[in-house]
Amino acid sequence: MEFFAVLAVVIIICVILGVSTSTIIVGLLILAGLIIASCMFMFLFAVSRLLRSEKKEAVFDKVDKPENSRFRSAYYIVDGREYKCIFPSEPKGMYKKEKKCHVYLHSKTGTLFDRYAMITCVLGTFISVGLVAGILCFIYILFGI
Repeated sequence: MEFFAVLAVVIIICVILGVSTSTIIVGLLILAGLIIASCMFMFLFAVSRLLRSEKKEAVFDKVDKPENSRFRSAYYIVDGREYKCIFPSEPKGMYKKEKKCHVYLHSKTGTLFDRYAMITCVLGTFISVGLVAGILCFIYILFGI
């Protein structure tokens, strides 16, 4: 929320200083492109970590909020140890207590990918790469760079 307040103040200052509307719009497009590109890199990093993980059989344990996080996470038991899912949990109704499932465990970090995290990684990667490609095409068409 603070981001939008700061953005509004910056836009108002630009208007007061006489910056053209087209320059403000191009600046907003560049900012949106940078945000989407950072999301793309985050998803590519998660997919690379997923590809380096090994498939394990796990049992769903609980959904809980770690003390150093704002979001709830799903916890699974793998080989007698509890591991936290790398992404925040989905709604509680999607998990079944003590259900066996397959997860991908990244042993170096002690995090795992459940099926919802895998879907998030793959879809997020495809969507963000597509959006970045679209923005680059738009810039190419608009500016002929």
